[in-house]
Amino acid sequence: MRTEGCFVDSFNLAFAIKSCIGLPILQDGKLIHCLVIKSGFDRDPYLVTALIDVYSDLGSLKDTQKLFEEIPEWNTVIWGSMMKGYLKSSKQTKVFERYPEIV
Repeated sequence: MRTEGCFVDSFNLAFAIKSCIGLPILQDGKLIHCLVIKSGFDRDPYLVTALIDVYSDLGSLKDTQKLFEEIPEWNTVIWGSMMKGYLKSSKQTKVFERYPEIV
């Protein structure tokens, strides 16, 4: 996809998402998330996992949960990222309360 003179693909978006982890600004992660959606890559499991990591690393468990629940099909990598987010926020037991199907 071409966006305002720039070529956007899942490879470039993955690097943009990963760079947001080092930045302490949640808004940057949300802007990249919007670009992922606009580019049509919102179902890419690699990008979704990276976005889950960004939201959880930046302390936005609410956004992490929302993104996770919008995913039509979960895999073990996505589950692992979600559990890591809960562990980072010291809410280990919440993942099992909220998603009992993994137990």
